Amino acid sequence: MYSGSNSPPLHPPPYAFYARYYCHVGFDESTTACCPSQGDPCSLIVKEGRGNQGIQRWFYNQKTRQCQPFSYKGMGGNENNFLLREHCESTCPVWVNACPQGEAYLLPTGRPQHCDPRNENSCPLTHWCHPGPDVTTTMCCPGRVDPCTRAKSEGEGPLQITRYYFDASQRQCLEFTFKGIRGNANNFLTKEQCESRCPVQVNPCPVTMSSLKSLLKVSIIASISKNGH
Repeated sequence: MYSGSNSPPLHPPPYAFYARYYCHVGFDESTTACCPSQGDPCSLIVKEGRGNQGIQRWFYNQKTRQCQPFSYKGMGGNENNFLLREHCESTCPVWVNACPQGEAYLLPTGRPQHCDPRNENSCPLTHWCHPGPDVTTTMCCPGRVDPCTRAKSEGEGPLQITRYYFDASQRQCLEFTFKGIRGNANNFLTKEQCESRCPVQVNPCPVTMSSLKSLLKVSIIASISKNGH
């Protein structure tokens, strides 16, 4: 049943046919109707539409992978037009790319594959697990290499997270501050994890270097003092 020659059906026909329409929510009931679907709303470019209204809506930005506000004019838009930010985020693959270079490994859903930083096998062989501060930024990043050969990278972001890296010159695992995203693979959750992965040199001497330096300093001072007298 139709309300006019070019109007959408007033009553839902069989699902296969009805699925080709979406509910266009306008400014009021007069501009709210079932309109022909143009496909996945997350892949559509935002359209402000036409009219003289200024309605706050949300759209999905494919480049930033975030839901952003825009002003909708009331008619002639498309499906990339959500009443609430929550609706947009639950429909489209919203996420932050934590990888320092390239794109994270994506699942068929368009979202990144999350992983376990303690398990190298949780990512494909071509990727490494970026250890973010939470599950949303812990993802498989391209360019797997030996983490012990990489220089320390604090990454980017506002956070101050204690992590450990392998210092190749000292052959020791040392503490550093990680900012949250876009670091590299030389980034371990614990010192033990770092030491079990990288070729740490064990000092066999009973006296540490710092203690040895202190003893030498004392000895030199004593020698100067003795010669001075």
